[in-house]
Amino acid sequence: MLIGACVDILIHFSNIYKLFHLDNIYGVPIVTCIVGVFLCIVEWRSIREKADEKTRNELEKIEQVASKVLDKQELAGALKEALLDALKTNQVPDNDK
Repeated sequence: MLIGACVDILIHFSNIYKLFHLDNIYGVPIVTCIVGVFLCIVEWRSIREKADEKTRNELEKIEQVASKVLDKQELAGALKEALLDALKTNQVPDNDK
């Protein structure tokens, strides 16, 4: 809302309404009103959404994050094993003994 209000102030001071011959709406905070309507629609949809749907959506998000973490852990384990194998095969035996 603050950003919308700032944009409206900039429009007001830049006289864009007069430039486009829209003197009738000079001083009306159009952008703030549009942002306010958008926020009301988002909140209305949030209220209308059932709690079960919200819980299911949250569980799906948790499942997706957990699968990504699991993939990263498997990748880290595979890299660790590959590095250990590379170190074992590239070791030079000490012939100084």
